[in-house]
Amino acid sequence: MIQSPIYSSIIKYSSAMAMFIAIIVILGWCFHIEVLKSVIPGLPEMKFNTAICFLLLAIAPILILSDKYVLSAILSSIVFFIASATLLQTVFGYDFGIDQLLIKDFITQPDIPDGRMAPTSSLSFIVCSGVLLGLRYQSIIVRAISQYLLHLVTLISFLAILGYIYGVPAFYKFTFTVSMALHTALVFFFISISITLFNPSIGFADLFTGRNMGNIVARRLFPYVFLVVILLGFIRIQLNRYDLVSVEFGIALLTTSFIITSLLIIANTVKYLNGIDRKRTEAEVSLKQLNDTLDNKVKERTEELEISEEKFHKIFEMSPVGLLITDIGTSTLLDVNQSFTDLTGYSKEGCLNKSIDDLNLVLPEDRNR
Repeated sequence: MIQSPIYSSIIKYSSAMAMFIAIIVILGWCFHIEVLKSVIPGLPEMKFNTAICFLLLAIAPILILSDKYVLSAILSSIVFFIASATLLQTVFGYDFGIDQLLIKDFITQPDIPDGRMAPTSSLSFIVCSGVLLGLRYQSIIVRAISQYLLHLVTLISFLAILGYIYGVPAFYKFTFTVSMALHTALVFFFISISITLFNPSIGFADLFTGRNMGNIVARRLFPYVFLVVILLGFIRIQLNRYDLVSVEFGIALLTTSFIITSLLIIANTVKYLNGIDRKRTEAEVSLKQLNDTLDNKVKERTEELEISEEKFHKIFEMSPVGLLITDIGTSTLLDVNQSFTDLTGYSKEGCLNKSIDDLNLVLPEDRNR
């Protein structure tokens, strides 16, 4: 599960953004302020139930980060129930009365019950709340399935956003009648990505959260490519829509612009990677120098120890006093000098690996003392 404080911050900011938009829309419905419902005049409005679900869904991840799984499960269950009931109403033509349970929607559309969220919104809420409900107890297989379902929500919301940017209603209308609002799509886009960060090493999230060089390149390239492709596509559509250029010239211009932009992005990425490679080379050189310095110091210290050990053994062997070296743990003799063997009458070989008691050098009555 999530460990990085960066991912925790992203989840918190995404939840805060979702809560802010939800509260703005709820205020719009409560006080009949149309601009707060749609944010941009003329665009589809976010339904009241959608705003309520976003508010509950945004609080749930923050509770999980605080280890309050029970409260998070309660909020996620409420969202799951509302979204499931709404989707069942849409699919089977039922009316459970939940669309206007808390507030009335006086804007009616043909064949659409008042206040009902879009089917794509219901499906997205089911996936997001379901993943949050099972987040603590999922197996690896279930986590993988959950991640790819979240990617589906990200894709649905991205297509809706793209539909609004390019003016293609089919991208934000599931049934070509009920629209996912622009701010609904934006919230789903960011909140679905943030929930994937609870398991960042699974699914497509791993492409951007890993620490390898390939992940670094992906994190650096993708935002530029993402924005450039959308911008160039928007320009191409506008040029064609207002007949500013011919179709052939527009395609050639788009292709040339994309190639030039790609070269600039690649050049910037190469510069960045070369900088990393240069720092790595400098670090390797510094490490080699440090190792050489350590090797020299170890060599000098070894020579000093050998000289010191040689002096000690000379003093040990030439001492007129009988000397012995014992193991502190076992009290066995490790070495004795010539004076000791002369004093005791034992040979050096006869003393080694024996204790003082074994050699009977101490009287029994004096051994304890």
